Amino acid sequence: MRSAPRLHLLSNFLALTVQMFVALLAFSSSTNLPDQTKPPTMPQVQHGSVSGDLIKVLAFTGQTFHAPVVAELAQPYPTDLEIPAGIHQLDDYLRLIAHSCPTYTAVNRNGVIWVYNKRLYKSKANFLNQRLALFRMPAEFGPLKLFILSALTNPQGNPGGLITGIPAGGQPLRPLVMETLRNITAREVLFRAAEETTNLFSLSIFPNDNPTTTAEKDDALANWMFTTTEELTAHRLFYQSMPARKIESYPPAPLLTPFLQKLLQTRDPAALPSFQERLKVQAEIPKLRPEQISAVLPLLFLALKNPAINIQIEAAMVLWSIAHRPDGGMFLEPYLQDIAALYDSPDARLQSTASLVFGMLRPPAPAAVPLVVRYLNRTDRDPGAQTGAIFFLVRHGAEDRDAVAAVEMFLARRLDPSSRVDALNALGNSRMGDRVIDSVITSLEDPDPGVRFTAVQVIPSLGQNALLQAQPELERLAGRADENEQTRDFARKALKGIQR
Repeated sequence: MRSAPRLHLLSNFLALTVQMFVALLAFSSSTNLPDQTKPPTMPQVQHGSVSGDLIKVLAFTGQTFHAPVVAELAQPYPTDLEIPAGIHQLDDYLRLIAHSCPTYTAVNRNGVIWVYNKRLYKSKANFLNQRLALFRMPAEFGPLKLFILSALTNPQGNPGGLITGIPAGGQPLRPLVMETLRNITAREVLFRAAEETTNLFSLSIFPNDNPTTTAEKDDALANWMFTTTEELTAHRLFYQSMPARKIESYPPAPLLTPFLQKLLQTRDPAALPSFQERLKVQAEIPKLRPEQISAVLPLLFLALKNPAINIQIEAAMVLWSIAHRPDGGMFLEPYLQDIAALYDSPDARLQSTASLVFGMLRPPAPAAVPLVVRYLNRTDRDPGAQTGAIFFLVRHGAEDRDAVAAVEMFLARRLDPSSRVDALNALGNSRMGDRVIDSVITSLEDPDPGVRFTAVQVIPSLGQNALLQAQPELERLAGRADENEQTRDFARKALKGIQR
């Protein structure tokens, strides 16, 4: 993934990719520290040495002791740490970390590794101190981050609802206990959820240890990671130390923000924004500042998880418009898993949207290829929508063995004529090899005239090798008295294109 401290995004507003809170609370002799529940006795663990910045050390600690992590860090956070190998209980190991980081506390809170900057802990601009009037815990960990963000920005609480999904990578997180919590801080929500797993990793990084402005709070929200220790370690998502910087604030998107808020607050799916509102929002999106786009992403992905299909469709329109921006890949690359969740929708339009968005991202997102391959291999999805996956893979996965195999398997299915035509169109200019060419050649003799008409136009785009292999079928097609004249004409043109 990436190692930049801001996860590629220059956001100053609450928004962006949300993924992990790192935990560690250390021992400290200072007064007025938060209450800490005495944890149960932990077993001793033999561990190796670890060196690097505080985030890397926390990821190592979470994996070694099989404990979730919640961390609240301030820039510049500790680097060049070195913890020697040994045999320790978790509490003792956290003392080693705290000793190496004098401005931090690291403790074991009911089995959750909690690490926080001592000064930052008391700050009013620390969003984890914000008290939520109402919070509805989701059924699974996947949408927890979005639920918390929604509650932080909505005085009435988060919308709740049954939203499913688990983070990508690592071991699956256990389901959460769905409950309604009242008058609770965002930090307490995190702890309650973290106690139900062994690999949650939540990390918030503030621009300094004494944030006082809304812009600084929003900057931390934009740099909030929420994932698993396995995913963090596998992709080396370790932030690099960065000096405090000046934070500028930008107003919310004038039309897009209220549009998404209206979707989230809609209790009657029929009461949707008007057609004119949609047009105005689509016209605004290309003109918005990057910070304004970043700020709305949590709202957007909450709307995409709404149970009502028509609300999801409205949100998908926004997603498509953001992806169409020249910098769309920068915004959406952290949300690939959330976009791929559209493949689980029973609605073919939403399935198609995911492939379309993946294909528009600039810069391209190679990590989307395996997500699309898994979708194309499914046999319980709409075949017409799956042809959009072929279009994406032909252009972004032609060198990927699994992608080529998935396309070949799909083309070998029994497809209705409409889906077959869409699949053939998606193969235009493909360089996926002979087996794909074979499928197009076979379609030259399909009983459906529309399939034959499409295949004869696609063959030349596949190159000279395809034309040479298809020559006997093209000659038969050009000479068929019962064939459509346009189809025969394209066959004759294709034959003329063969280089002797």
